[in-house]
Amino acid sequence: MADMEKMDGVKLSAQHNADQSKPEDESLSLKPLIDRYYTRYYRCDVDGRPGADQFVFEHFNALLVVGVSRYHPLVVDPSPIESIDFKADGEQDRLQNEVTGKKKHGAQTITPESLLCRVKLVNGKTYDILGIVKGSLVQANACLMDNLQMLKNKPETDGWVAIITRKNKSDKLPTNLENLESYEKLRGTT
Repeated sequence: MADMEKMDGVKLSAQHNADQSKPEDESLSLKPLIDRYYTRYYRCDVDGRPGADQFVFEHFNALLVVGVSRYHPLVVDPSPIESIDFKADGEQDRLQNEVTGKKKHGAQTITPESLLCRVKLVNGKTYDILGIVKGSLVQANACLMDNLQMLKNKPETDGWVAIITRKNKSDKLPTNLENLESYEKLRGTT
């Protein structure tokens, strides 16, 4: 009996210690996955279009994920997406980009003004999604071709448009980008 009490005491002590090590509110200690691995930046009014905001999420390994903000007019507009054209500039098909090796040989060059794709809504409105950073295209999101609405429904997660790497690791991001906090203040969402 004494052995049983001793064992129960150990169990309770272990449980008590485990309970003490947990934060009072676990949701406060767990950041969203995207915030653990990426630093979020936003460019407002891309191409001079009010509200046409795009993001660039910088991964700690220097890869950049580019896409449209959740406040972009094409996301907010209730009209569904009719088409996404990754060959909108008539020259390079972003989906056919093939890179090899550590230095990403064969990658298409991207500038802040490079057209990544053109999105057309059923209501006839079109939106150009630009590169907004300088680098090399690693991958365009081919999954968008199978599910066009993913760009509207999950713009800052699965609906990303392109992954870009800087040509030189020393290249800095453009100065016209807002961090998440200043972007949300600017858009009045905080």
